[in-house]
Amino acid sequence: MSSEAPAYLLTPNPNSTYEVTPLTGNWSSVLEAAQQQPAADALAAMATSAPTTFDVVEAYAHVYQLPYASYIYVYIMWITFAVLFVLFAVFHQTGGRVGYVGSLWNKWLLRRRTWRKKHSLMKAMKAGKKHSQPFSLPSNAQLLCITFLWVFAILLSFVGPDYIVRNRADTFTKPYIAKRNLATSALQGNVFHETIQKSWWTSSARLGIISLTLFPLCVMFVTKAPPFALLAAPYLVQIWNDKLVFLHKWTGRLIYFITSIHVVFWSVQLAQDRISATDNNDVWTVIFLHVPFIYAWVAFIFFTILMVLSLKPVRALSFEFFYIAHVLLVPLVLIFAALHFPRLQWWSWVTLIVWGSERIYRFAKLLWANGIITNIRNAPMTQRYIDFVQNEQAGTMDVHRLKVPPFASQTFDNEDKKKSWASDSPTLALEKSEERPCAARRPGYSYRGTYIPPPGYAHVVLLPGKTVRVRLVLPQYFSWAPGQHVLLTVPAVSAWQSHPFTVSSACNQGSAGTDAQDVVLVIRAQSGFTKNLYDHVEKLRAGDSRGDQPDFPFIPPNEGVLLRAYVGGPFGSSVRVRWTTYSTVVIIAGGSGCSYAASVLEHVTACIAGKKDMTLAGRENAGQIKRVRFVWLVREFAYMQWIASMVRRCIERVPAGTLQVDIYVTNTMSMKAGKRLSPSKRFTVDSLHPGHANILGYGNESKASIATTDTAYSDVEANFGEVDDIINSYGELGHEEHVLDMTNYGGEDDTMMPSEREFSRQLQTEGEMRRAETHMRKSMLLTGSGSGPKAPPPTYHKQAFEDEATMEKGIGHHRTMSTPMPGSEGRPNPTPCSGFVSDLREADDMFYLSENAHSGRPKLNEIIGEEASNCIGSNMLVCCCGPTALIATIRKHVAENIKPKLVLEGKAPAITLASEEFEN
Repeated sequence: MSSEAPAYLLTPNPNSTYEVTPLTGNWSSVLEAAQQQPAADALAAMATSAPTTFDVVEAYAHVYQLPYASYIYVYIMWITFAVLFVLFAVFHQTGGRVGYVGSLWNKWLLRRRTWRKKHSLMKAMKAGKKHSQPFSLPSNAQLLCITFLWVFAILLSFVGPDYIVRNRADTFTKPYIAKRNLATSALQGNVFHETIQKSWWTSSARLGIISLTLFPLCVMFVTKAPPFALLAAPYLVQIWNDKLVFLHKWTGRLIYFITSIHVVFWSVQLAQDRISATDNNDVWTVIFLHVPFIYAWVAFIFFTILMVLSLKPVRALSFEFFYIAHVLLVPLVLIFAALHFPRLQWWSWVTLIVWGSERIYRFAKLLWANGIITNIRNAPMTQRYIDFVQNEQAGTMDVHRLKVPPFASQTFDNEDKKKSWASDSPTLALEKSEERPCAARRPGYSYRGTYIPPPGYAHVVLLPGKTVRVRLVLPQYFSWAPGQHVLLTVPAVSAWQSHPFTVSSACNQGSAGTDAQDVVLVIRAQSGFTKNLYDHVEKLRAGDSRGDQPDFPFIPPNEGVLLRAYVGGPFGSSVRVRWTTYSTVVIIAGGSGCSYAASVLEHVTACIAGKKDMTLAGRENAGQIKRVRFVWLVREFAYMQWIASMVRRCIERVPAGTLQVDIYVTNTMSMKAGKRLSPSKRFTVDSLHPGHANILGYGNESKASIATTDTAYSDVEANFGEVDDIINSYGELGHEEHVLDMTNYGGEDDTMMPSEREFSRQLQTEGEMRRAETHMRKSMLLTGSGSGPKAPPPTYHKQAFEDEATMEKGIGHHRTMSTPMPGSEGRPNPTPCSGFVSDLREADDMFYLSENAHSGRPKLNEIIGEEASNCIGSNMLVCCCGPTALIATIRKHVAENIKPKLVLEGKAPAITLASEEFEN
């Protein structure tokens, strides 16, 4: 357009109106003269006709934009974040968490505070509500991160000038061509020449820039799979979504908070400004002619809905609805935010691309790993399974792939040869008990006694405590680190829901065995998906159905059902723990948190035993580990079935004195209410053993390690029992404490079935008998009264194992399990729990483990202190998983036992905490 064309000069007045001045002749020279003024707050509007309202609105929006020099605050923010990420990565990779500096760091930052309103437990009991965990704040480390993020972002939003002009070139913006049919319409010019400290519009614009550029950080905290989950990358901090979800939530709240102020400030500016000197209406009446302003309100409305649905009470009503709404609203917010402010649109587009690509990647990986997009029959693990089935049916099982462990019938020249032979077995752990008989292996089962499910299908069995155990093998090769979790989908229950569950088995990546890569999940029913899964399995079992059936050769299980299942993952920050760099490992679990503990226990004991392939990396060995202690707080003795076989394998895998197992059962009311053995026919723990005896003989255990026996806390029946036994008015965390706080997650049903109660009594009695006999044997050896009786024989009934028909009778049949032990004539033979334990091996494992189970609660502080005092090396690891109250208690006790000064002097170990805490 010629510079001689008619033009109009829009000049802002002090009263927030605009003067429209016609320009004639060579208007470009007039504009150039205006730009030379010290404070030429002018915008040239060039058109072939007088400016319309639309032109005025477009000019208004064009004037009120910050120059690029004002974006310096964004650069400062992200450079700071990058430096902090690098520092934390170096700190982690160089082992900074261990040692004096790490002790100083952990001493205060580990603590996590909980709170419960006084008398709230009593009110909940009277109202018949289910038990719920106390309210919990984040840990001190998390609070520090949240505080820094909020303070830093707010300072960058308000401190310093908003409108920064470094030179005259910065004051010019690119021409804005109005998207109208008038081809001659255009806007160009200069805005403000001077730095502006504060005004409604400059502060609002600056807040909008900060909030929009925080979107990538928010998404970075929620992505699950590397390489899109940058912080989980192997050579950075290796922190996954499970540890960052709280930062994701608070970053989202921060963005919404800043955005809300941005909206308020802009609203004030629009209300103050007038359209022109002749039109006294505020700009609100015409601002919606500016299309990006409409995009802004659409984005803000979607963002508001997103934040309301993210509130915990709303999520608790229906997590599935929240999740679906989240997935739909997040891209809408990002898209309309990009359209609202084209200058910074790539911040939103890149965020959306990363968020969407990570989900597509995870979905594609799930389809591939579970044989959905490929022919499941051609998958490697499926082919191996088909070969296994065909060999079973032909009677030509390859004994080299499924070896029998070294029992009494197997002889070796020396101990090293025996250990080497067992370690090479791809499917079985090293068994040290040579007196344990070997049952005839059932078709479709490994010599470990576990059913081998067809790849892609989950073998699901019911367990006590409204719990199911899910065992599956993926069609493709699948590996995970100890303590990691997977996302499980069962189409028969819900085709579109996936929920996280910790893998309770360790990955034997280097093995070629058919059941070497079992993904085992222990899932306790609460509500939603977990309850629906339990009910579905129970319904199939009641109808004598075996569930889904694959379209390739398979052997059906003798118990439980088969369900098509998909697994995504693995995920979890436990991959960052260097397990074998610690001399002592203490593993503490509460309730169904045993899944995490079992995986870690199996991994570290396998490393001690020399199974170098028992790890995600495939090359980890015992390292510095000298001692492992496993502590499990559980509600009922019958619940030991969840992981009994695995724990026994771990005990028998390592040398005596390396592993100590202590199980504390907090429910004693049902034991009091039920019929027990008469005092003349049973031994008591208190009368024969002052500490907490166990079968392995680990030396001198402290009396203080166990808080109570038999009279500690009462059971919570339907009527909650005696209130004084249920509630401690001032617990370890400084508020009212419920007996279920240490063992039950919120929403779990604590009702017992009669068969579970009866079996719990049998296990308790069996454990007391075994401890008494062990103590008697030790006493006879110490007093020199003879060699004493031999160790209690295994509780397998030999004839039951040799009778294949008995093995296949299935659920609901009692069997004689034990032969009398020396000194226990007249003692009743324990029988497995009707309706749950149908496998004789598993029942025997439970009775074996009962010697390590005590009634009462442990003194966790003294257990941790005891292990720290006896630690041989310089580093000690405490692993914990369980309900909120247990996690907070362990954090408190670990912090109390960290002594940085003594660590510096080499007189105390540096204690590190590794915990699994799911946030919802």
